[in-house]
Amino acid sequence: MSAILKRIAVFRTCALGDAVQCTPLLRQIRADAPQARITFFTSENVVPLFAGAPFVDEVVGLKASWLTIKAGRRGMLRAWWEMARQGAFDAMISLEPTWLRNIGCLLVRAPVKAGLSFTGRKKPFEIFTHPLRITGDSRETTQHASEQYLQLWLQISGGQDRGLGYDMSHLLAGDGAQQLPERPFIALAPGTGNPFLKVKTKRWPPASFVELGGALLARGWAVVYLGGNDDLGGMAPPAGAVNLLGKTSVQEVAVLLSRAAAMCGNDSGLFHLAQGLQCPAVGIFGSSSPRFTGVFRAARAEALQAPLPCAGCYLQECAPPEEVLAQGLARPCCMSAVTPSQVVRRVEHMARFPSPSPAVP
Repeated sequence: MSAILKRIAVFRTCALGDAVQCTPLLRQIRADAPQARITFFTSENVVPLFAGAPFVDEVVGLKASWLTIKAGRRGMLRAWWEMARQGAFDAMISLEPTWLRNIGCLLVRAPVKAGLSFTGRKKPFEIFTHPLRITGDSRETTQHASEQYLQLWLQISGGQDRGLGYDMSHLLAGDGAQQLPERPFIALAPGTGNPFLKVKTKRWPPASFVELGGALLARGWAVVYLGGNDDLGGMAPPAGAVNLLGKTSVQEVAVLLSRAAAMCGNDSGLFHLAQGLQCPAVGIFGSSSPRFTGVFRAARAEALQAPLPCAGCYLQECAPPEEVLAQGLARPCCMSAVTPSQVVRRVEHMARFPSPSPAVP
């Protein structure tokens, strides 16, 4: 079918990391249907991520005010109406996670509509011509989100998975370099969350990121902090570190990650971006599942999660069982159980350049 599709729309409202996870799908569509015009409808805050991307022809930014929890269903309908205003498509793929967020796709003119359809949840009717039946509980999933997205396209096209991963190398085309340290450096990204939702249980304590930076500096690495202004929660980076929090564009961050020996961050946008730039990466996971949003087809990346029975709970507030509370861990327990000394070892093991000093025993 892909040979006759001339206009394809993909819809996903998301933050930076979610957008990166859409790129294997977009790359596969481009490879399978090179004649098609691919339009990606996504949140306006991630549009710069696709500047110069060879796997999309057009990126339409949807207003952030439409996509907040407060905006609710009415806001999502406005986002879908924006797609409907663009005319008819031969195929439309929605990557939205719930039936209510997808109801607006009825406004879109497309004979083929593919999307996620959760099992075990009663729905008044099926929205999609090509639904992908998946579990609605991310704790139980055995399939990465990017794999689910690919399966939607394969249902439409009847093609074979090409094994493509993230590729964000188009962000390196311009002159976006900041002043780089003279010796090999580790990039640390202490932020998490997005403009629509802040999840405390996905965040390794800022104090741990400061301690980690100090430990890496003591071992001879240069250290660069990347992300937003308040990602360290008002704490100062250790003396000697380069503080670029709130001071870089997406393109500048991409250049820095492409040249870093390794990076370490939470389950966040920069962790996923690093994978698309072939930067060795260590992601610290707490309430989210590495199976669902962890490493995807990246040779030098790792998701690090404490072996607690409640890890991967997807709760926004830590509510550990008694056996975990008995360990005296600060909440969120799954994040405080990961120590800076553990992370130093994993980062140095993952780094593409030799350590400036002997490896940690």
